Amino acid sequence: MAWTYKDFANQDVTVILDAIVAFLNEIRSANLNVKFDACNQYHGDARGVVFYQSGEGQTTEAPHAPAAATISWNQYTWYSETDYKYLYDKFTEVLNTRKLPNGTYLSDSQVSNSRVVYTNQHSGDATLSIYYPSV
Repeated sequence: MAWTYKDFANQDVTVILDAIVAFLNEIRSANLNVKFDACNQYHGDARGVVFYQSGEGQTTEAPHAPAAATISWNQYTWYSETDYKYLYDKFTEVLNTRKLPNGTYLSDSQVSNSRVVYTNQHSGDATLSIYYPSV
């Protein structure tokens, strides 16, 4: 299955939170493996993003493969002043290709057990990070 995302933007962060819940409920019967986050911006739109598997494409492991034991966590962060699509696309690319921009390859288990942390800018760059277990 290929990873994709749905993003949300609105002046009211509660609208974003409600939209994320509604979208999660919309895809719940077909998809339990999701990653999502939301944040507010000091001046500008609040934003949210849900990463989910679309049902297209393939994985290299069985869908219910056991997770690797977590000893520690690693992370990689992308930065952008205003291009949120860039952040979402880069994260989705790693979920699909399992390759980080620094050359690190992630296993299916690391991708499945990864987490997203998203910060919106108050001043400076917005960030989107992938946290993944070490194996």
